[in-house]
Amino acid sequence: MASSSNLVPSTLPMNDQDVLSTPDTISNLAEIIQCQKQILAENQQFKHSLNQHETAINNLVQLIDRLTDTEASIGAIKPEITTHVGTVNSSSVTLASNLDPATKQLRAKQIYSLY
Repeated sequence: MASSSNLVPSTLPMNDQDVLSTPDTISNLAEIIQCQKQILAENQQFKHSLNQHETAINNLVQLIDRLTDTEASIGAIKPEITTHVGTVNSSSVTLASNLDPATKQLRAKQIYSLY
C-alpha cells in the first residue's frame, strides 16, 4: 500500500521506496543475501577442491616421470602414489557433487522464489 505522504490513490501500485521498505521485501532480501553468501562459500570450496585435484594429478604425473626416467622401484614411491591417488579420488567426489545439476537447480529455485 502506498504511504500517505505520497498522496496516491490506494488502487495504484506502491512506489519503489514503499516496496523496498516492506517487511517481506526486507526479509526476502536478507534471505537472498544469505543464499548468495552460501553460494560464494560453496564456490570457494569448489575452487579449493579443484586446486587440490589439479595438484594431486600433477604430483602423480611427476611420480610417473620419476618411474620412467630413473627406473625407480615402484615400491619406493608407492606411499606417495597412494596418497595422491586418494586425494584425486576424494576431490573427484567433491567436484562431482558440486557440479550436480539437481543441486544447482534446487539452489536456483531457492533464490528465485524469494524475488
